[in-house]
Amino acid sequence: MKKFIKECFKCKKTYTSKYSFAQYCSHKCFLSTLKGRKLSKEWKEKIGKANKISVKKSWENKEYRKRMSEAHKGHKPSLETRKRMSLAQIQRVKKGENCGSNHYNWKGGRHKRAGYIYIYQPHHPQNNSGYVLEHRLIMEKIVNRFLSISEIVHHKNGIRDDNRIENLQLLPNKSYHAKCHHNGSRYCSI
Repeated sequence: MKKFIKECFKCKKTYTSKYSFAQYCSHKCFLSTLKGRKLSKEWKEKIGKANKISVKKSWENKEYRKRMSEAHKGHKPSLETRKRMSLAQIQRVKKGENCGSNHYNWKGGRHKRAGYIYIYQPHHPQNNSGYVLEHRLIMEKIVNRFLSISEIVHHKNGIRDDNRIENLQLLPNKSYHAKCHHNGSRYCSI
């Protein structure tokens, strides 16, 4: 392969290059010449179109997508970074940013998971990251107190999101609940 001895356009250093058209000894020298230079609208449009096409083509490529997905697998942030991240999260919560109704994906504080309906109740003593099961809240209103952790609210007809009062039954612990389901009958008599 032929090598060319060139002089850098920026720092005037001599260097060898495998390209005859090279003008700079390093990327740093090249970038320093671009400072303060403004591109015309035509060039900006050309660069924008080229970037869009290259990104689109790369994401259409399965091999590229696979490499990108595997790039950070197994990577864990350092202990110091994790501490800073948790402090930042605590500060956001204290300020009320990205929490509850201020969150960008807020849908009214009610969502369904594994068939059960969860209601946003951040001040409830038994909340799970701010959410409480709706059937437990309904039973608490009926009995006029908070339910203990051991108490179970049973759905008589077995439909998890059917939270009508006549479909709910309060059971003292998990063993009674297991007996209800083990007997084959969905109705428990205590």
